[in-house]
Amino acid sequence: MLRHFLQGTLGYVGLAVHQPYVAYHVPYIDDVARAVRLEELRTCVQRLEERPRMEFPDLDHFDEKFSRIGAA
Repeated sequence: MLRHFLQGTLGYVGLAVHQPYVAYHVPYIDDVARAVRLEELRTCVQRLEERPRMEFPDLDHFDEKFSRIGAA
């Protein structure tokens, strides 16, 4: 669901986009598990430059109609 925003907006304008951190079922887990997720998020933010970046298609490989150049 985030791909359109991450690639189509942020990546399109040339920004480096880091892999997102996702915590599943947060409203349904207990407080201890929620605290663990928050600590994971804190670590991700503190080490943001170490997080992998998402790779997007290189627009240089497409023509003006967005057909892949050199594709059969």
